[in-house]
Amino acid sequence: MGFDNPAVPWAELEARLSNGRAPSSVAWNAGGDGPALGAKRQPFRPVLEPRAGSVPYAELHCRSNFSFLEGAAHPEQLAEVASALGLDALALTDRNGLYGIVRFAEAARAVQLPTVFGVELDCAATGEIVVLSRGPSGYARMARAVSEGQLAGHKGAPVFSFESVAATVRGHCAVLTGGSQGAVVRALEQHGPGVAGNVLGRLVDCFGADNVFVEIWDHGDPVDTVRNDQLVQMAARANVECIATNNVIYAVPSQHRLATALAAVRNRCGLDEIDHRLP
Repeated sequence: MGFDNPAVPWAELEARLSNGRAPSSVAWNAGGDGPALGAKRQPFRPVLEPRAGSVPYAELHCRSNFSFLEGAAHPEQLAEVASALGLDALALTDRNGLYGIVRFAEAARAVQLPTVFGVELDCAATGEIVVLSRGPSGYARMARAVSEGQLAGHKGAPVFSFESVAATVRGHCAVLTGGSQGAVVRALEQHGPGVAGNVLGRLVDCFGADNVFVEIWDHGDPVDTVRNDQLVQMAARANVECIATNNVIYAVPSQHRLATALAAVRNRCGLDEIDHRLP
């Protein structure tokens, strides 16, 4: 298909990029983009067969299409594909909010997939962190921290900091150092391992060493190995554990085209310009 036709409406472009899924489909997406508790939203109907427990791995950093212009898959499809792949569990960590949690939980229950509820918070002054709730009390405190940050800012620009989030969730949530825009990685790339180590130390001071995990990932970029080596060394010096993620933004390989289009819109550039910057 051609991506360069300005006359194509976004709804039609999204449908093409999503392999022709209709907005009101009764398949995995449970009625398209209807609200989580809306009267027009149909029950979730799994299509794929679950394969429980065959892969000893839980994905703990994953964004759905509720992370605007970042995630390219519905929460339901993420849950269903994770179940079909046999993952031990899946965390949903949408950006700055818990918007897809209800739909994610409903689908995960239908396919018997263990879940973790989380959120990716943009601490603008330093970079992102990923917060994962530990049980119901952790979820309640995490939701409160999200609300506090949203109220401290304005629509589209919440205000989060390590200290304010930790004051609400410490001891009840785990914290990952985040992906390419994470606070520790940003400091590492911009200022080197010394400053990055200081940022990691600040996270440990705020949340406690037992609750902080250094996130590493490999998307095939030659820089990934160098960065991961540095992060592992910093984790050892700070006496905290590392954790591997895939920093997921879509469920199946065919959604790469949609993810590319979203990234181009987000960065206000053409598809040719954005392609080399994507994993």
